[in-house]
Formats: sequence, C-alpha cells, structure tokens
Amino acid sequence: DSLLTRVKGLEPFTIPSIFSSTIIKRTPNEKVGLAFRKLTGTVVIEKIVPGSPFDGTALRPGFECLSINGHRLRSARRAAEIVRESGSSLVLVASNAPRPPGTMYTMISLKDHRHSSGASSMSLGRDSVVGMYFEMKHGLVQMVKMDRD
Repeated sequence: DSLLTRVKGLEPFTIPSIFSSTIIKRTPNEKVGLAFRKLTGTVVIEKIVPGSPFDGTALRPGFECLSINGHRLRSARRAAEIVRESGSSLVLVASNAPRPPGTMYTMISLKDHRHSSGASSMSLGRDSVVGMYFEMKHGLVQMVKMDRD
C-alpha cells in the first residue's frame, strides 16, 4: 500500500515548468498568431498559427497563460486585448501543466541588492516582499525567512 492511497485527497500531480517567450513586433498592428480560451478558471493558449511570431517558441497550445507583458490574465478576451494594445514587444509567461491542487502562481522579482543600503538580508542578494525573504537556490525560488508581524 503506497502513502498516496492512504492519505485521503492526496493525488499525484506534475510539477509545472514555467516558460517565458518574448517576440518583437515588426509593426504595432502586427498579428502575433495566438488564440486564447478560458478553461476551468484559467486562460490557455488555444492556437499558435504556423509561421507567426510565436511559432517555434517554447509555447504550445494547451499551456496556461499566466501573464502578458506583466499583466495577470483573468479572461481570454483580456489576453487578446493586451496583445492587441501592446507596443513593439510582447512577453508571454505560460505553464505547461495544470496547477497542482490548491495552488496559485505568484510572480516575484529577485534582484541583486548587494550595492544598495538596507537590511542585512538584502545585502546577501536576497529579495523581500512584505516581510517575506526569498533566495534563488538550484534554479528555484525559496522563501528563507518570514517576519512575524
């Protein structure tokens, strides 16, 4: 009997990989060849037109679209609007697998703060967001400390 069968509600899942693809539009009105749809509360890439700017990138139909140019997505319509209204470049961040049960994605920026003044944890190259301190270890972001207040 495996541990998974003895723990009620625990199902195996795939840990998603996150992909970021950037394209430069030749003109502000250039079509980028993406179609989106809403699927179980997420926005997914429905189609990538062959020969379009995103064709040949790491993105694939079925990937969950997490953000476009830093904007979180709540609807396929909003995704299409952001693409249409974008200037010359487009950065699309997507996940290749369904989210593990009960999880959500949070985008944080890890910056090198060694040359800035501030708390000692910042001088070690860590980043903080509202009392949470993060560090990059083995290609993953790990929370290393959390303030109690």
